[in-house]
Amino acid sequence: MRETEIFRRALGLLALGLLGGCASLPADRGVPELQALTEARGVTAPAALTEAQTPEASLLLDKPIDAARAVALTLRYNPQVQGEYARLGLAAAEVYDAGRLSNPQFSVAVMTPDAAGAANQVTFGVAQRLSDLLLLPARRRLAGSEFARAQADAAQAILKLAADAEAAWYSLRGAEQVAALRAEQADAAGLAFELSGRLFKAGNVSARELAETRAAAGSEALAAATAASAVTQARAELEALLGVPAAGVAWQTAGELPQPEPMSPDADALTTEALNTRLDLDSRRREATLLADSLKEAHRWRYLGETTVGVETERGTDRTRITGPSLALELPIFNQGKGKLTRAEAQLALAQSELRSLELAVQLAVRQASQRVVEAYRRSDALHNELIPARQAVYDRTREEVNYMLQSPFELIRARQLLLEARQEALEAARDYWLARVELTRAIGARRAPAAKGLP
Repeated sequence: MRETEIFRRALGLLALGLLGGCASLPADRGVPELQALTEARGVTAPAALTEAQTPEASLLLDKPIDAARAVALTLRYNPQVQGEYARLGLAAAEVYDAGRLSNPQFSVAVMTPDAAGAANQVTFGVAQRLSDLLLLPARRRLAGSEFARAQADAAQAILKLAADAEAAWYSLRGAEQVAALRAEQADAAGLAFELSGRLFKAGNVSARELAETRAAAGSEALAAATAASAVTQARAELEALLGVPAAGVAWQTAGELPQPEPMSPDADALTTEALNTRLDLDSRRREATLLADSLKEAHRWRYLGETTVGVETERGTDRTRITGPSLALELPIFNQGKGKLTRAEAQLALAQSELRSLELAVQLAVRQASQRVVEAYRRSDALHNELIPARQAVYDRTREEVNYMLQSPFELIRARQLLLEARQEALEAARDYWLARVELTRAIGARRAPAAKGLP
């Protein structure tokens, strides 16, 4: 084949690559697709954030926060959301770079002859890496797959953040209600100790009985203080998720813990749903497909090294000019790409292994979470329908007997304490139930009843 024909074909390939390599950034950096992923799973992701938002806490926390508002505030103001969108921007930049050719190289050489009166020999050249052109379609395809995986990862992080906020609200509201009951129990124990003191002075109770009521009052006061401390801790955890500088702002939670709802989760059906819904699984599957594609390309181009094509023009010392194509090939003599192939094969095997491990972990998580929901409901139901009514009946009968002087006031105080303890257990069971529900939604990868569709 003549040199001019080689040059013509090389320039044709180069022009085709330049036309096909004009990649652009994904629209809105892929945020609309991310929002569609989270919306399909029951969570509304915020619009793309252009700068960090630091709202005035007094304006956002001026009304009580329920579970829905906690999720909405978290997704709007938690800086982690900004970070996820920034990572998506980095992935979009990779797509842009992968779809464009590298810049051509310009070269110039000037050589001075030693003959008198002879002109300098000047050579100009423009070259482009032909390997870039050949690999461009594969690079663009792989970068697109990696970008879709980055969208799935970012959406998964937002879903996790929403679940964290909802769980934090349930923990805080449960802690507040338990603390209120603990304070009532401490008051009851304090009343018993005060009554014992009066009766001790009258000689109606022994020193041992006085000491017992004093110890009980101290124990209940300590338990109340511990419960109050738990509220402070839970409040701080929710504030951290809200992303709002709430120091010194006396914001309140809204609503009571809802009564647990009877559920009989179909673990098999939920497991199937999770395997089809979980975005982290989708990301792992995309990664395995991506690495399999990369391995295929590595096999296809294993002998391709640094290859450049271009054109050079040279002015000789006699001022004549010659022009022609240039071609530089890297010869696969010492390195034939075996290391690259081995690395690609190992990465694919590792990704497939991690995918299988995650699938097994998801199945186990769904079954365990389903069982915890069922167990939490049974415990809550037993407390509400059996123990609390029984304790209430004991308290009511004891009060009647005290009115007729058939029982001492201490028995009434004790009956009231036992009733409050049963109510506390019921609150804790309700809190555990809703936390188990949140964990079940995490395991499935979708929320059946969205907590927030925007700020109320």
